Amino acid sequence: MGWEFHYRLSTFMSHMKNLLRKFAHINSVFLFLTLTFIWSCGGDSEENITPPAPELGEFVQDDTYRVYPNESDNFANAEFRLWTPETSEPLRAVVVLTHSYNSPGLGYAYSDYWQAFAKKENVALLAVYFKNVENLSLSYTDANGGTGKALLIGLEQLAEKSGKSYIKDLPFLMRGYSAGGIFSYSFSEFKPERLLAYANIRGGGMSINSDSNLRIPALMFLGVLDSPERNTRVIEAIVIKRFLGANWTLLKELDTDHFGSLEKPEDMIQFFFSKILDYRLDASSGQMVEIKEDEGWLGDNVRLEAYKFDDYPYDKTKASWLLDEEFSEKWIEFQSE
Repeated sequence: MGWEFHYRLSTFMSHMKNLLRKFAHINSVFLFLTLTFIWSCGGDSEENITPPAPELGEFVQDDTYRVYPNESDNFANAEFRLWTPETSEPLRAVVVLTHSYNSPGLGYAYSDYWQAFAKKENVALLAVYFKNVENLSLSYTDANGGTGKALLIGLEQLAEKSGKSYIKDLPFLMRGYSAGGIFSYSFSEFKPERLLAYANIRGGGMSINSDSNLRIPALMFLGVLDSPERNTRVIEAIVIKRFLGANWTLLKELDTDHFGSLEKPEDMIQFFFSKILDYRLDASSGQMVEIKEDEGWLGDNVRLEAYKFDDYPYDKTKASWLLDEEFSEKWIEFQSE
């Protein structure tokens, strides 16, 4: 029995050694794979722990883009809709259309009236819908507070989507009513290098923060029957800017309150924008051209008289700046009816 016992013991020990060798091999492989995984993760650890860039927004429709607000932005909603005429010619500018406080204005992109203008002048339309945040100490009318940047982001996304990416770099003609008018003015301080001209229809809450926009021609519409507070602010802003030599024009809307028809001022705005495109865009390069104050005309806001700048017989700093003789005639006609 002794030899049998020793034989079995020897066999058992041999099996155990083989088993231990296998475990040792498995452990080595496992250790190698573990270290390889850790090493590969470690090599990209910085990339893996970096959070993805936040999304700028989303397409609501193919022609409509919503920009997401940051925590510090002054808007709860910022949506933009782009419309372009069918043409093989490069577009000249973008007309930005903004409505009153918290009012959806995206429908302006589908307006037959503004589309006809866009076709005539070969420009794009960008309709805007802003909604204010609950914190009333902030207002989306301040382009520097977030809405100005949102507009540029929205236009860039829509331009890329349309297949005409160059549109994102075109100059602006801005038309705004009420809060939209205040935003148009504010944008002229935020990015003066982007504006050909702008129009503010009965928007009285302007804050005069800069003189960087003095050479940007502007129309300021005042409803004679509008609230005294709003009209006082419009007039104060005009007095300040004209004293500094700004290319600003006051237009008084007779028998009109804040909510009166927009048809008449918009006709004037389109007439003005057509002229601005010819005066302010170099035909060959497409670059913006500055119009000096003394290159225009001046109009007396009380007498409704207009003269060439050098021939103006009254205080030039208290006069409306007028683009040319034809525009001066329209300016007088607008306020005489």
